[in-house]
Amino acid sequence: MYSLTPAQLLAFVGVKTPTQDQTDWATAVSKAIVAALTQSLNGATIASPSGAEDELNVALLIGGAEAYKRQEATFAQAGYADLEGNAIKFSRDYLDSIKPIINRYAVPGIG
Repeated sequence: MYSLTPAQLLAFVGVKTPTQDQTDWATAVSKAIVAALTQSLNGATIASPSGAEDELNVALLIGGAEAYKRQEATFAQAGYADLEGNAIKFSRDYLDSIKPIINRYAVPGIG
C-alpha cells in the first residue's frame, strides 16, 4: 500500500532534527496528501508491491514536500493582473505537480 510517514516527509525536505511544530505539521501534511491521493484514485486498487505503488510513493513525497513547504510561504499577495489584464495566480493545488502520475492509475469517473 502506498504511504507517506511524517519521518519520510521531514527527511525528504531536509529537516534533520525537527521541532514538535515541524513534526505536527509533517503529520498533518502526510495524512492530508495520502487522503487526497486516495480520493483522486477514485477507487483504483494498487497492487503491492508493484511499480505503480513505487511511483505513487514518490508522488506522495513530491506532493507532500510542496504542501509542507507552504508553511514557509508568504501569502500577503495571492495574485495580480499583468499588463494585458490576465490574472496571475501565485498558489496552486499541491496535487497539480503529481496529477499526471495519479491519473495513470485512477479509475475514470463520470461527470
